[in-house]
Amino acid sequence: YASGADPVGISSLWVQDVVALTSRAPPPPSTSTTTEVATAPIGTGGASALSAAPVEAVEDPVTKLLNQLRESLKKHGARGIIGLGRKFRIIDDDGSGHLSKAEFKKAVKEHVLDWTDEEFTLVFNHFDTDRGGSISYDEFLVGVRGE
Repeated sequence: YASGADPVGISSLWVQDVVALTSRAPPPPSTSTTTEVATAPIGTGGASALSAAPVEAVEDPVTKLLNQLRESLKKHGARGIIGLGRKFRIIDDDGSGHLSKAEFKKAVKEHVLDWTDEEFTLVFNHFDTDRGGSISYDEFLVGVRGE
């Protein structure tokens, strides 16, 4: 809708998807874990023998690690904003309102997440969006919840 009106509640993202599908334009990038790749047996001579074969996409390492952390937090009762807030306060040993690298690393170990130093640094940097060297409560919530 050019005027911005949306009388039936259809989001503009959904409308864009429909337009992309109907115009045969390639779809917008997605977070799908599989990708179809055209393949042809050797010696078949060309495009008429092409077929789609699913291929596992490589999962982003930060996403994989965040999913491990999220699952562990859920198993330990940290669900929703209240549970995550309680967990944050428990991790924040010095009560500063920010998680230092040492506090965050201790929490990761307590959750029995066997991460390498490189993996820990990837996740810590993902959370520390302002690059202040610590994780604020808001950064923690956004990092865990993805919002």
